[in-house]
Amino acid sequence: MVQLREKDMGSKELLPLAIKIRKMTSGRALFFVNQDLEVALESEADGMQLGEDAGSVQLIRNMGGDSLLLGRSVHDLEGGKLAENEGCDLLVAGTIFPTASHPDQRPNGLELIANLSSEITIPFIGIGGVKPHNARSLVNCGATGVAVMTAITEAQDPESEATKLRNMMEIELNG
Repeated sequence: MVQLREKDMGSKELLPLAIKIRKMTSGRALFFVNQDLEVALESEADGMQLGEDAGSVQLIRNMGGDSLLLGRSVHDLEGGKLAENEGCDLLVAGTIFPTASHPDQRPNGLELIANLSSEITIPFIGIGGVKPHNARSLVNCGATGVAVMTAITEAQDPESEATKLRNMMEIELNG
């Protein structure tokens, strides 16, 4: 899955980028747009990622239709349960490990992943400080997968790093 998360761009600037990413991911990966329903629909994204405090899932589902997958960011078990009860299709749970993108945020650790695993039934991925050396621990605690940013964007060979992470996850998830 590829998520377009660009908080500093308006819909007009974001749409051409979303369309370009959709073309690149079509048939290869799910494509989600962060928080912007108009851009998600116009770019024919597979889904939309909502912040923890975003609007009503039901309202967004009514406007976007049943074919648009809805994800929600959560930071605790209560948020995960609420998102599942509201009808979200998946969760992004974090912050798990210390991360430069949220230096002032205290990590929730693997305990959040384990708690979600025991209480919810929809898929969820862990985010925040995920690197090749710790990604497996999230899956071992019950996460469906992991989300990474700097592990790839700051790698000397981003394509190789992404392939390494993907292969490791496939082995872990498929036994």
